[in-house]
Parts: sequence; C-alpha cells; structure tokens
Amino acid sequence: TGAISGKAVSSTTAISVPISQPDRFEVGQLQLSSESIMVGETGSVTLSYVNKGKNAIGNLEARLTGTNLGGENYQYLGNLNAGTEGSVDFDITPDAAGNISGVITLNYEDASGNPRTISKDFTATAEEMNYDASLGLGADRSLRGRCGGCYRGRGAAQTQEGQGPGCFG
Repeated sequence: TGAISGKAVSSTTAISVPISQPDRFEVGQLQLSSESIMVGETGSVTLSYVNKGKNAIGNLEARLTGTNLGGENYQYLGNLNAGTEGSVDFDITPDAAGNISGVITLNYEDASGNPRTISKDFTATAEEMNYDASLGLGADRSLRGRCGGCYRGRGAAQTQEGQGPGCFG
C-alpha cells in the first residue's frame, strides 16, 4: 500500500541477466612431417583445432612465426561453427642448417566479439644434404651426365645424351 494515500502501488521491472557460454575453442597436437628437414627441402607443420563450444567463433586466422622457416606465414580460416574441427598446415623450407623454431598462433573472436589468442610452439632441425663424392657429382651436386648410360658417361659410341638407361641428362 502507498504510504500517503493508502492505495496499492504496483510496478513492473524487467531484469536482464546475460548468459554467456564458455569459450571452448581448443587446439590439438602439433604435427611435424619430420623432426629433421634437409636444407632447401620442404617439410610441413600441422595444427588441428576444434570448437567444442555452443557458439560459433569468428575471423579465425593462423600465423607462423619463428626462425629458419621460409614459406608462407599467414592464413585466414574464416568463421568456425560450434562442433566443427579443422587444421592449418604450413610449409617449412629451411635455408640454413641448424635449429628451426616456430610458433603457430591462432587469433579469433569469441561469440561476444572479444579477441582471443592460442599459440603452440615447435622445434625441429635443419640438416645439410650430404652427398657421396665417389659418385662424381657435378658442381651443382646433380647427377647430370654421370649415369654411364649416355655418351658423356661412356663415350661417343653409346647412345645420345638423355637417351641412355637411367640417364640424368
């Protein structure tokens, strides 16, 4: 009842309680094509991910940073619906022998539009390609003209260059 008039007073108020689902975007195990990659050869690194939450995530992108990696280092992966999984692959082409170290970083926006980041580190080794000097490899380390099946390898009486069995050219 009203304090002064003695009449009943009523009011309606709406209360808003925001309900937020937890962000359950997760990454899996990182996989390298090999723990050791030859200098100049290409290996790969793969990172799997899954959205275990009840809401989609937006603007998922992946970036590869580190040392002795070579290759592309950015991929835009787009939006990822709830219950969806995928993976991101990067090529690695070391240009020097030694350690390879890197980080794959996934950036995205949660259902509320907040930026989020998950990172995963990896290491590998880059090795010089060894070759056998007894094969008589050329200055460019190729087998060109060293197969013994063409005239350069056995003399002019044999087949023409590039036509002998197992000829490298």
